[in-house]
Order: sequence, then C-alpha cells, then structure tokens
Amino acid sequence: MCSFRSVRKRQLILGLLALASILGVSVPALAVGVITVTSPMNGATVTVPFDVHFTYSSTDTYTKLWIDGVPIISEHNGSTFDYTVTSLATGKHVLALQAHDASSNTTVTDDITITVSSGPPTITVSVTPTSVTLPPNGIQQFTATVQNTSDTAVDWSVDSILNGDSSVGTISGSGTTVTYMAPATAGKHSVTATSVADSNDFASATVTVASATSFPSSNHVFVIMEENQDFSQVFPNGTASNCSGSGMPYLCGLASANGLALHFYSNVHGSLLDYLWDTSGADWTGTPYDCGGSSCASEGIITGDNLVRALTNEGKTWRGYFEGMPSQGYMGGDTDDYVQHHNPFIWYSDVADSSTQQDNMYPFSQFAKDVQANSFHNFSYIVPNVVHDADGTGTQSASALLSSADSWLKTNIAPLLSTPSFGAGGDGILIVVFDEGKVAGKSGDTSSDDSCSPTQTSGCGGRIAFVMIGPKVIPGSTTSNTYHFQDMLHTIIHLLGMSDYMNSASGAADITLLPGAN
Repeated sequence: MCSFRSVRKRQLILGLLALASILGVSVPALAVGVITVTSPMNGATVTVPFDVHFTYSSTDTYTKLWIDGVPIISEHNGSTFDYTVTSLATGKHVLALQAHDASSNTTVTDDITITVSSGPPTITVSVTPTSVTLPPNGIQQFTATVQNTSDTAVDWSVDSILNGDSSVGTISGSGTTVTYMAPATAGKHSVTATSVADSNDFASATVTVASATSFPSSNHVFVIMEENQDFSQVFPNGTASNCSGSGMPYLCGLASANGLALHFYSNVHGSLLDYLWDTSGADWTGTPYDCGGSSCASEGIITGDNLVRALTNEGKTWRGYFEGMPSQGYMGGDTDDYVQHHNPFIWYSDVADSSTQQDNMYPFSQFAKDVQANSFHNFSYIVPNVVHDADGTGTQSASALLSSADSWLKTNIAPLLSTPSFGAGGDGILIVVFDEGKVAGKSGDTSSDDSCSPTQTSGCGGRIAFVMIGPKVIPGSTTSNTYHFQDMLHTIIHLLGMSDYMNSASGAADITLLPGAN
C-alpha cells in the first residue's frame, strides 16, 4: 500500500546498508517505528460504524488507511490515527494501516482482517399457537417467545385493546404465557404480543370464534379399536353414569365428560369386515375381493376407494399403530399377539403397492414416542393387541377382559389427552369404538349379540360402545340417534375437511356429539 516513491527510497536505503555490510563499513542503525493497533483488532467482527485507531512510535508521521486496496484517508497527524468508518458492506475486509516516518523517511504497514456483520440482531417475537378456532366463551392459552434481547417481556392486546375486553375477548395473567377467553359472539380477532424492549416488534395469532352451531374442524383425529363386547357390558347403567360399576370405569369417565353414542351398531360380525367398514365405508365381501371376518382373497386385493386414498389425494397424513406388530411396514401374518385381520390397511392396493404407504404402519411402541414429541399426523389408527383389546382367547371372563382393556387405555391414552391437541382450544378428536358385540366362545361370552339397528334388519353385529373425546366435543353429551361405521367414517372425513365421502359414507350422517352435526 506504500507509494512508489517511498518504496524506492526504502529499497535504496536497504541497498546501501547491504553494500556497507559487504565493505565492512559500520553504519548507524535506522530507527524503524512500530504500529500499535487498538481498534479494531485483527480477526474481529464489527458492525458499522466502527473506529479505526492506531499509534506509531514516531511523532513526525503521515498516516493512511486503505481498505481492500483502496485509499480511504491520509493525515499528517503526528503519532496517532483515529478515523470512523461509516459505510462498509457486510463480509470480510482487509485494512492496511500505514505510517510514514518523516524523520527516517521509512514507511511501515500493518494489515488486519475484519468481518463486518449486518448489525445487532433484530428483536423477533412469535406467538403460539398461531391460529385457533374456539367456541363462544372458549379458553385458549397463548405463549410469546422473544429473541435477540435480554428483555423478553411483552404486552398483550386483543384487536389493539390492551388485555382486550368483553367484546373481543379478554387476556388474563401476565408474562409470556397468558390465557385468552373468547367473547360470547362469533367473529375473528387478533391476539397480539408486543415486545416491551421495542414496540415495533410484535406477533399476532388469529382467533376464530365459531358459532355454537358450526361443525368443528380437526387436524388430529385418532381412532382406537376395541373388540367383541356389548354396549351393556361397558355401560351397564345404559349411559356414562355410576362409572365405578362400569366394565371400563376409565372409559366411562371419559364418556361422561365428553360424548357417548347410545345407539351405535356394528354393521356385521367379523372383525376384518368392521375394520374395513370404518376405513372405507364397505366390507368388500363380493367377488373378486371375497373378504370375510379374518381375511380377504389376498393382500392388496381391494382397489376400491378407501380412507388411505382420500387422505393422500387431499394432502393429509396418516399413521397406524399396531401393538405386537414386529416391524415398521410389516405386511405379514399373525405373530404373537398381533393379528393380521385387525389391520385393514394391508388389504387395500394403495398400501400393498406402495412401500411409502406401508411405512405409515408402526409397532405401537412408536406411539409413546410421538406423544412425547407431541408430533401427530392428521389421522391415527390405534389397534391394541388381542390381550389388551377386550378380545382374548375365550378363557378369561368378559369382566376381566374389559378391565385389562380399560387399564391399557388409562396407561397409554391418558398421556395423549394431556397433549396440547386435547387441551383448551385444541383440535384433537379421539374415538374409542368396539368392532362388534359379544361373540359366543370369544371374549368370555357364551352367547352372541346379533341385534340389529332400526335401519338394518339382518346380518348385524350388535350394539356397541362408541365414545368421542376432545375439546370440541359437546361436554357431557349423548345422542340417541342410530349410527353405524359409515357414519363414523363420514364424521372423520368431515372433521378433516375432506370431500371424498366414499362408498356408504356418502349417504351417512355426522354424529351429533359435535356441534353443528347434521
């Protein structure tokens, strides 16, 4: 970075010194000054503006600053250089700090490398959840996260009203987590958290207060399949009351607080047929499918419309959890307490012809991991093994089998109901349903329930328990309407916001444990 003249002078001096050394002539040493840099240091990361400051050991000095080979400023200012850089692109740069000592006619340069950053990080605010749908006077917890500042406090407002009011909903509590109560009337509102450190930084969540008659939506629908027990065995009092006397007191308590269908009937006896009914709206008993209670003609034989196809076509995700299944994507037969005819998906061509779809089927051990991670798909199908689904082998009593199934639910499902999807303002829907009523020689029973609904006169599978759980279920509700598995499937499709009401689900009804059901 030195001038041509300075370089030539320095070269001449050095040449004379070398010649003197050769001739043996003693020459007094030249005093070469030292540059001392105080700002910025070599390797530093700085933000604009920043100061360049250095000193030189001589007092009669010209100083100069070069940046990336471009001269910036030259000063005749004694031994000190001080300059503020006000504009410089982000990235790495080389600063050449130069001092010319007039007394010795020498020039010294010290190069340093710095990195210019884009400036102090911008404060960011986020609010979770970002959007919710609530019933009138519904409650939702919101959490604000403030980053890039030590002051993480926020002010909360609803539609620009600090802490809201009765017309837009109110905020209770303080800090970064608060509780919002929706107003009594339908409408849309914005819940906003504003950084106390900088009021220009804020984030909002959208709240839709639905009419009391609006059918809800859900992104997280769960189905648990139980086996071979009558409604009266689960609810001996005819409804979810006096749960201590129920065959399944835990499930009874959930039904009491949520929703219970009093007249839900299995379409047919035969496990696989009912599992096909609730995932496709048909049992596929005719040629070429030839499905029965324990198998179809072959795996992947069913090419007709089904829930897997609808979910995939409409951009939804699904996952099946099968207790006892030996590995992810397993397409084999019975093994230990896993039975093939309790898995409807392997019979659909959509799954049998796709390794990707097969990989949506998991051993039940994956379920606890997903609960822990609070990571769920749009539709989840949960099948306990034959020890825990109230089925059994015929050697245990019905009451013992029901007690075992109830304990399994309490152990494995209670954690699910503690996730945000099932908290205030969540959208989780859990359906617990039996495939058919009691069967002679199974489930500890000596007789079968072949009762039919008022809308089906033959081939019936008996009256069974159907419980719906979730924050969008009408609390403590019951319905005396008659339902079958196609109605359950219709309700699931409607909840997920899909349009493919396949097979018999097309003419079915929503179950009126939900507001706005038809």
